[in-house]
Amino acid sequence: LLQTACPHCTGSHSELSPGCFASRPSLSSCHTAPRCSRNSGSLPHGYWPEMRRHALGWLRRWLKGEGDGRPCDEPLFTELPEKECLCFPENDRPVSVPSISEYIRPIAGRLIQGHPEGVTLSTPEDKRSQLEELLHIPDAYSDCMISEERLIVEDTFEARKLFLEAEPGIPLPLAIISRLGAQCREAVLVVHPEGKQVALGKISLPDMMDDDRMIVLADLRGTGETCWDNEPVHGISLHDAARAALWMGRTVTGDWISDMEAITEYLKEECGVETVSLLAFGEAGIAALGASVLNDSFASVEVRGMLASYLREEEDIAQSMSVHIPGILKWGDVSMLAALSQASVLIADPVDWAGKAYDGARIQAFKADIEHLASLMGLSARVFVTKS
Repeated sequence: LLQTACPHCTGSHSELSPGCFASRPSLSSCHTAPRCSRNSGSLPHGYWPEMRRHALGWLRRWLKGEGDGRPCDEPLFTELPEKECLCFPENDRPVSVPSISEYIRPIAGRLIQGHPEGVTLSTPEDKRSQLEELLHIPDAYSDCMISEERLIVEDTFEARKLFLEAEPGIPLPLAIISRLGAQCREAVLVVHPEGKQVALGKISLPDMMDDDRMIVLADLRGTGETCWDNEPVHGISLHDAARAALWMGRTVTGDWISDMEAITEYLKEECGVETVSLLAFGEAGIAALGASVLNDSFASVEVRGMLASYLREEEDIAQSMSVHIPGILKWGDVSMLAALSQASVLIADPVDWAGKAYDGARIQAFKADIEHLASLMGLSARVFVTKS
């Protein structure tokens, strides 16, 4: 039973509709499709009597076998005033009671300290398999579709714009740019968490292209042209998109990795490309690194302005919800991703949770950690960390 208030809030509907409809085939195969229902009301955010009546009728039907699942009257009860429900009256939390971030910080630190010992008990293949399970990457879709292809010619360049459907109902807008008439064997796939238009402003096309190299600007799912989560929550972007992915048993990072792999396969099979490199900005850098850990199809990976550690030592948060991977620090940190990469890696201007660029000392410590983890796993780290 999926219930939402605020029908004018498109985010709630965009989140819940895919879950409701995507579950129907599975439920139908189990002959339980009637048990999937959705209810929307024109109410402020909250859990209102109308919603409670709907839930009560539904639960009585499917848990107790009573009624037909329609809303029913609630038993009489007395609502407690808000003040009696507060853990801390007047919202005045004692200093002795840590906030969530204060509570988890030492736990995260202890997990990170244990990573070197942990890798000695695992092979690189084990770590890669564990990461794939954590990310919940969807199965590869064998029949990607192309739609709305257009060719744009301007001066000495040409651009093909198209939609690659990496999964049913998941279009990935692409702009494939090359010199006019060039037969390119190399491609640089450029991704940004705000989409390809923002990515375009971060690069110099003439400097990156040559007669043998094309540039591919892509909107990963939920970004750019396909972005539906446009309202940050408490200043944090992609809140609803990340939450929806988690509700569906997936992660934004895992979905983005799947998108990059689908685009790469298309470039190699349909465009005659032999080698693909990744250039990723911000939170998309985590996905790019992850893709290079799980897939040896990438010649090199360059990430700019990427979060360098899941250990949050700052109160401010500048990262979007897309970076959240439940259980990641039990597996490893960003340094583990870099150490396990199967490509040459350049990490430029790594940042902390507040978006502040690492200084020279922190960059050196970050690089040393990567090299140490790689050596413990018997790997030769091809990772460079730089500061502009």
